[in-house]
Amino acid sequence: NVEVNAEGDSNVIAVTATADSERAAMAAANAYTRAVLAVRKKELLRQVDVKLASYQRSLDRLGTGDAATATAASLNDSIAQLEQIKDGDDPNFSLLQAASKAETTGTPKNIVLVLGLLGGLVIGVGSALVLEQLDRRIRDEDGLTEAYPLPILTRVPYVLDTEGSPQLREAFRTLQVQLDLGAEKRQVVMFTSASAGDGKTMSAIELAKTLVASGFRVALLDFDLRKPDIGTRLGVNSDVLTLFGSSPHLNDALVEAPGHAGLFVFSTESRNGVAPMLEALFGRLPEMLAQAREIADVVIIDTAPLGRVSDALRVAAVADEILLVGRPGNTDRKDLLVARELMGHMNITPTGMVVVGGGSSSYGYYGDAVEPQPQSVAPAPERLNGDDRARRRARRNSVK
Repeated sequence: NVEVNAEGDSNVIAVTATADSERAAMAAANAYTRAVLAVRKKELLRQVDVKLASYQRSLDRLGTGDAATATAASLNDSIAQLEQIKDGDDPNFSLLQAASKAETTGTPKNIVLVLGLLGGLVIGVGSALVLEQLDRRIRDEDGLTEAYPLPILTRVPYVLDTEGSPQLREAFRTLQVQLDLGAEKRQVVMFTSASAGDGKTMSAIELAKTLVASGFRVALLDFDLRKPDIGTRLGVNSDVLTLFGSSPHLNDALVEAPGHAGLFVFSTESRNGVAPMLEALFGRLPEMLAQAREIADVVIIDTAPLGRVSDALRVAAVADEILLVGRPGNTDRKDLLVARELMGHMNITPTGMVVVGGGSSSYGYYGDAVEPQPQSVAPAPERLNGDDRARRRARRNSVK
């Protein structure tokens, strides 16, 4: 049970023996090493004797003259070197240090254990702090309002199955009351967020459903053309090219959502290279919104995340109400600060914030009340002038 290994790139070879006891292992390592050196020395002496005999025969055959004298001198030098090897140790291998009982050195085990525990604790806390710094997601509702001080208009529970959730319906009824939406006002409500996945599209759809259930005619416009999702969720699809025909009208691109009478949707399929289409669409934005006000009592627009792209700024400049959706655990702090900065540069203050998943909206048996039956949808009244909207927009922009 002996292993022989070279120590790195040095000329030292380590002999390691394994045995049942430390004493036996030391004895085995030393015995093996000395035996190897003895065998090598015996073989080396045999080769030296052979070489000496050869050199001696060469000397005996030499004649006279200067050349013979020089050769004889060289042979005598070689013979002298071989004689030294024969009388001394192996010039290539020797025992540097024999195996011996190791002395216990270093720090006591109990101190090592304590230091290890402390080191693990420091590493764990340090890792947690590093991860906290690297993870820019806002953890709670207070973090949202700290980054962007806005009034919280409603708190929406984060549920996968939104259909039939009484807490969800109550949250958007609360939002409806907060916005003071009415058929006579013909308001444009814009939803945006700081980061993708905050819940703005879900919020736009659920507010639209809530208003339709209250008897409003609603136009739901998906202006997030980079990632349109409303049509997929509601089972409708519009042809965006309809808006660029010879005599385009928004009414030609709207599709009524199945199962939601009075909810008219504009949403196209996802496609590449939407930048030119966005420019053309936003160029016709005032005209489209004027047509939408004629068609519906309330116009709801879903826009791209403002912390990632600036598309929503075009709509923010003309919307009556701007709702910023935030979701603790998902909203990126840097994105939220970017959204706040962009809004500030345009001197626009959002109406308020919709917090998704930020807290419970349960009201016990009140939340489980029977859903009121939708009212009949009245024909769209004539479009009113913009005085009310202008006063509302001026009042909102003056508050910072």
